Amino acid sequence: MATSFTNKNDAWWYRIRPRLTIFYIIVALCLLALSALGHQRLLNEVGRTFGGFFWAINADTGGNVVVTSIPPQLPPFEVKADSLTSTTEIVAINKLTGADNFPKVYQKSRPGTPISYTIVQNGHSPSSFTRPISTFTWDMWWQNYGLSSLAGISWLIVGAFLLMTATEWTGAVEGLTLLPPAILLLLYSHWGNV
Repeated sequence: MATSFTNKNDAWWYRIRPRLTIFYIIVALCLLALSALGHQRLLNEVGRTFGGFFWAINADTGGNVVVTSIPPQLPPFEVKADSLTSTTEIVAINKLTGADNFPKVYQKSRPGTPISYTIVQNGHSPSSFTRPISTFTWDMWWQNYGLSSLAGISWLIVGAFLLMTATEWTGAVEGLTLLPPAILLLLYSHWGNV
């Protein structure tokens, strides 16, 4: 009786595995395409000026800018990256409010030009500081976004390998569980602006 159940289970698995593999490959190709769009956007910024930090728009507070990360190649930044315990928002750049002014100010500036930022930390009164403009380089892209993309591709490949070589459904589950980390790593390029 146990042999009959095992044969039915094996037949079910061998029938569903090709469909599941095709589904996984389609999802992987969609993720790679989305990731490529984000990286194309970032790579277009290589050689251009930027504020020396990566930023995002905080839609919860009316579109103020939050710092997401700072390249290790540049000096420390007065504003810490946004976290669960503290919120630091940049509310103005050169006294111009709104996130759409960041690219405009950066495009008009040369490397080394001082830029004035007005920040609000944890809802307290605004303060200002000045930071010089930098040039976005290949090395900055690679360390902040390229390596995460490479890791995401690796997770996709290992997941596909585990799924395609699984002799039973538990092996497929191991391969499918690698998909969420791959999603996070591949779509990381969409979480910041230069």
